[in-house]
Amino acid sequence: MLVTIMTSRTNTHLEKMTTGAANAGEESHLLMEASIQGINDAYFTILLLGFISLVLSFFIKRASQASGEILDAKEQTASRS
Repeated sequence: MLVTIMTSRTNTHLEKMTTGAANAGEESHLLMEASIQGINDAYFTILLLGFISLVLSFFIKRASQASGEILDAKEQTASRS
């Protein structure tokens, strides 16, 4: 997913930058700059997903056993002894 974001955003940034590029040296520099911006966009995306996951993890409730199940489990272990 991150590679796809990086690639598509690099192409988008490169299209925006190459409107007036004339020589080959400038194009290679623009490609490098577009790649850096694409990588930055991918890192920002994973940072955003991580933050959302962290916030959502606070709302996960722990599983608890019903009191009847606990008593049954204690009785089974007591009868085995």
